[in-house]
Amino acid sequence: MLLSLAQTYAALAVYAIVFSMADGMLVSTFMVECMEVVDEESKKASIVGFIILGGAGFLLSAPPLFGKCDTI
Repeated sequence: MLLSLAQTYAALAVYAIVFSMADGMLVSTFMVECMEVVDEESKKASIVGFIILGGAGFLLSAPPLFGKCDTI
C-alpha cells in the first residue's frame, strides 16, 4: 500500500530498501523457527527444501487465484 505513495525516486529507493530488509528478517526468522522444530541434523536440509517448495507453489498459484477472486 505504501508503494503508491512514493512520488520520487528517492522515496521508491527507501521503500525498496525497507521492504527488502523486512522481507529478509521475516524469511530468516521463519527458517530459524523451522530449524528448531526438526531435531535430527539429517532432516534439516529436507525441511528447508520443503519450505522453499511450498513457497514456490504459493507464488505460482497466487496470480491465478487472484484473477479468479477478482471476477467474483
